[in-house]
Amino acid sequence: MSRDNRWKSCLGLVLILGAGIPVMGEPVPSPMALSESELQTVQDSAPVPIALQDANAGAPGGMPPGDLSTEMGAGLQEILDIALAQSPNLAVQRSKLNESKMRALATGLLPNPQVGGGAKKVSGGGTGPLLEISQEVPVNGVRQLERRSADLQYNADRNALMRETQVILIDVERAFLGVLAAMEEREVESQAVEISKNSKDIAADRFNSGVISSLPSSLAQAEYSNALKSLNLAEKDVLLARQELARTLGLSEPELPQINGSIHESFLPPNLDPANFQRPDKTAASLRVQSAQTSVSAAQRARIPNPVLGYSREEAGSDTENFFKVGFELPILNNGNPLVRQRMAEAGTVRSEKEALDLSVDAEREQAREKLGSRKDAVRVYEEEIRPSINQSLEAANSAFQTGVSDLSLLLQTQQRLIEMERGYVDALRDLREAELDYLLALGVRNGQIDSY
Repeated sequence: MSRDNRWKSCLGLVLILGAGIPVMGEPVPSPMALSESELQTVQDSAPVPIALQDANAGAPGGMPPGDLSTEMGAGLQEILDIALAQSPNLAVQRSKLNESKMRALATGLLPNPQVGGGAKKVSGGGTGPLLEISQEVPVNGVRQLERRSADLQYNADRNALMRETQVILIDVERAFLGVLAAMEEREVESQAVEISKNSKDIAADRFNSGVISSLPSSLAQAEYSNALKSLNLAEKDVLLARQELARTLGLSEPELPQINGSIHESFLPPNLDPANFQRPDKTAASLRVQSAQTSVSAAQRARIPNPVLGYSREEAGSDTENFFKVGFELPILNNGNPLVRQRMAEAGTVRSEKEALDLSVDAEREQAREKLGSRKDAVRVYEEEIRPSINQSLEAANSAFQTGVSDLSLLLQTQQRLIEMERGYVDALRDLREAELDYLLALGVRNGQIDSY
């Protein structure tokens, strides 16, 4: 049953026939500016809060509708597009990825040649220029392995930052969910105002007719006043939720477009198969292990010294001498074994981190799956058990009131139970959507190429 039809069926039980009683669908003005003495009536000309202004009227503060606003409001996909374009946290991730890329490009470069020059003076003879050139020949393969290790590390960083991007986008979706939940709670409080107003009008009519005492009428008036106050708080909660969403997007609240969506819509894509998704952070951990192992191989190769080829030319008077040299580093003071042991220890740490991550991811997925099932059960209980029970009680209380078996207080209590149930139902829906987002994050569903953002 849709939300409107659900409320119509509930209101049908509490709207007792009488002249001048509003029907379902009539607007309930905002009580944002009402004082305690003005809670008796609702002002038809009450101003609309900034968070509730229609998108067609333009952004608050006199700002014309810009690129961020749409006629029907922004849905989840539009909000995610804004996040990809403007989120400051995503900008940080892009900068980190560029840093990692530059680090990889700067690793394993060929050595530069060494050039020296001077003058040669022979005792009792002439003088002439002196030229020396030497070049290390990288034949041990260390630089190729270092480049390979750096490339693997870059790909690992890329996948890790993709995971960070998933977390950031899920946080945006959580903030979006907060707005949807606040809007739904505002709708519940609005309907509570309508129900309590009808009860107040009925109680006043019957009190004036001498049918009931003043106590039920006072109770109905108090319920109406409390409903207006609750609606006032719900309006503020919508504004706070919009401010939180705007903060995650790097915007101010007036710049945020109107939100279009429903908390009754699931975040889970259709035909979701967990086997089709691979967590980027698990891929990153595997790549780090490969990078560390390659780094160990590079350290082992580094114990083999590269030859250094040299050429020098000396001139003194009319004599010219050419020299060709080959040199090798003698690994006497440092044989390279400490570096190998260091790299092996680092590789062991990375491998342990990967094993721990694998266990953590498996546990996270299982916990998210169980939590999702529990939240689904809670929503089902509200829809299939709690609501029908309260509706039956409301119908019985209404019948008893009309036949004179009970006074208005029983009907008011049952109506209050209905409102409390709807508030709890919104909380259950919010918990379910939160569980869906946790499940998506645990699966790693939002795989995206961070460098394409």
